Amino acid sequence: MSKSSNHAARPARSRAVADRQSTPDQTRLFERGAPTTTGQLLLEVARFAAANMAFTEQGDMSAASRARDHLIQIRELVSRRLAELPPPQDGPQADSL
Repeated sequence: MSKSSNHAARPARSRAVADRQSTPDQTRLFERGAPTTTGQLLLEVARFAAANMAFTEQGDMSAASRARDHLIQIRELVSRRLAELPPPQDGPQADSL
């Protein structure tokens, strides 16, 4: 990395560190430790999109199979995430959705 680009990146890194320190109660989607269900879901959607694009643009049949496998994994992750969420509360807010 050149000296000028390194100099420009330093303030951005310090702002990112300050932002993380200012909101310690918020959890990140992609933790360094165990991955969250939401993080896994986002990764799987990105993998599906890549495989689906390879299939639709190039007609790659193995990519179609991979895209199907990713959709199955997405369905499993969505079921797991729904189980993690608290049940809906009965009240005026439930009717507005």
